[in-house]
Amino acid sequence: MTILWTLVQLNDRFNILSTFCNRIFVFISLVNEALNKTVPIWSLIISFGIAFITYYYYNYYPIKNKIKQRNLKIIDKVIFDYLPDSPSNHCWIVKSDDPQNPNSKIPEFSKEITQKFGPVLKIIPFGRYYMDYNVTWAHSICKNVEFIVIPDEGCIIYLRIEIIKENLEPRKVWLALIRGNNKPKQFNNIEWWVYLEPKKLDNDWFLFLANIPSLVQDTYGNDGWKYHRLIAFRLRGKMSIAQILLLK
Repeated sequence: MTILWTLVQLNDRFNILSTFCNRIFVFISLVNEALNKTVPIWSLIISFGIAFITYYYYNYYPIKNKIKQRNLKIIDKVIFDYLPDSPSNHCWIVKSDDPQNPNSKIPEFSKEITQKFGPVLKIIPFGRYYMDYNVTWAHSICKNVEFIVIPDEGCIIYLRIEIIKENLEPRKVWLALIRGNNKPKQFNNIEWWVYLEPKKLDNDWFLFLANIPSLVQDTYGNDGWKYHRLIAFRLRGKMSIAQILLLK
């Protein structure tokens, strides 16, 4: 899984790396042209090596190392490298559910390329909507979920989970992840609002890390329920999102 994650990271940022290498090549070409020489092959090899090492240690390595420091293991990753193709063609269920405007369109999706995260999804809604992503059974064992987003108006991330209690049937309920430091609030019998203080990253990006068992303990756990598995996550509101990590 670590090897696969590495390959995905490199693939996401291939365009950035290629641009960087191309600029070095142009610089060397100009210098050698000024000296009336051709570009030697050894200079290209050295330039590419320097570009790759610089890119790795300033982009990929710090992210991977931070995850290791938290003693978390990546079991799945949701990225948006298929853009501009619609997320609905890549396991996302996108629906409009605006009660005041039943005929409203689904959100507009656009692609942005970032230096740190590669391609990211920008969501511009025309009304109330939801985007659901169902987690496979093999990945439902995750205990932590990490979202890297630029939260905007009405941005809420939901976790659909299954909780268990001795001698009772399992329940499927929701946790709404909201930016803030308030105490958890019960919305109804199948939904709690929990407030998280995200970590500030570069250029208005924030990292939300949700430890699901502890969130359940602070909400449904008041009545003796425990976290069992993750079923899906849901996006609402205006936002840009870079990636979602499922961590064990």
